[in-house]
Amino acid sequence: MGASYIGCEFAYMYSDFGSKITLIEISDYFLPKEEEIIVETIKKHFENKKINLITSVKITKINLLKWNFNWNWNKK
Repeated sequence: MGASYIGCEFAYMYSDFGSKITLIEISDYFLPKEEEIIVETIKKHFENKKINLITSVKITKINLLKWNFNWNWNKK
């Protein structure tokens, strides 16, 4: 959860390990402090690695299930 630069670094790393990744961001923008060209380049890399990105959401509940979890969220 969270698509800041730290969340993006971990997403990329865990994707390389073979994990299925979805980044969830509460704000309307992905990496809002970065220049648009940088954000678009990172988005393309994420698409190529099949990393999902969901913005403008509020997480309402997280269920932890052994080695898996699922969450409920609403669009803001």
